[in-house]
Amino acid sequence: MKVNVFREACCGADDQANGLDAVYEIDDSTTLEALLRKICASDFLQYSSTHNRLKVEAAGRQIAQVTPAGIAGWYQDVLPSELVSMAVGTGTLHFSFCFNATGVGG
Repeated sequence: MKVNVFREACCGADDQANGLDAVYEIDDSTTLEALLRKICASDFLQYSSTHNRLKVEAAGRQIAQVTPAGIAGWYQDVLPSELVSMAVGTGTLHFSFCFNATGVGG
């Protein structure tokens, strides 16, 4: 299964130096937690001193927040063990900057 991923640029030069979209190839049995760990471990996400927390969304549903250290927390109605195929389907996983941890738990 292929998952399309889009991220917001962390600064003006970021969108010119690095790609803002990627495709991750995963098994149908991959969980949200496994996919987010894979994305966080790659060089795809970029951060700056003022932009250091990303909100993860799919189909308008807030899923989690991530930082340079990894997964910061999950939104209340999301299970880390949920299958990507159910949570994202054929849609796109969006990473956009947020400036607080409201609504997420560890």
